[in-house]
Amino acid sequence: TISGWKPSVSSVKQARILLVGPVGAGKSSFFNSINSAFKGYVSMQANTGTAGTSLTTQFRTYYIKPSSSVTHVPFILCDTMGLEDGVNTGLDVDDFATILKGHIQDKYQFNPLMPIQPESPHFHKSPGLKDKIHCVVYVIDISKVKLLSEKTIEKFVVFRKKANQL
Repeated sequence: TISGWKPSVSSVKQARILLVGPVGAGKSSFFNSINSAFKGYVSMQANTGTAGTSLTTQFRTYYIKPSSSVTHVPFILCDTMGLEDGVNTGLDVDDFATILKGHIQDKYQFNPLMPIQPESPHFHKSPGLKDKIHCVVYVIDISKVKLLSEKTIEKFVVFRKKANQL
């Protein structure tokens, strides 16, 4: 079972899974669905909606604790600002790389005009393996795949290349 799985490295108690995708793709809804499945009832912990710009403006880390357990499941879902078409809008590729490396802490307020700086209080200067992202999940609304703009697809390519470089 998923609840019984454990990361193979003893210093990592919970794998960190990063949710990335266009605005309105359902990243926060994906988390709410997973959380609801483990809790056994509908949970709306993460804000969701259909706005044209990202509702999620902070980096969020979500721990999931099944209603029948005293411990959390062995993974943490990390939610991000959505990818947007314009320049200086949506999740920045530099912030994405910094998240992957484990430097950005929960509740960091994204600023599309300027990536996080090392002097920010939400910048983790010495992240360990447990703080880094172990898996990236691209969330896409399948009913809108044909509507993805060329710029959004280009951003996916840039993000994938950045992840592969690390």
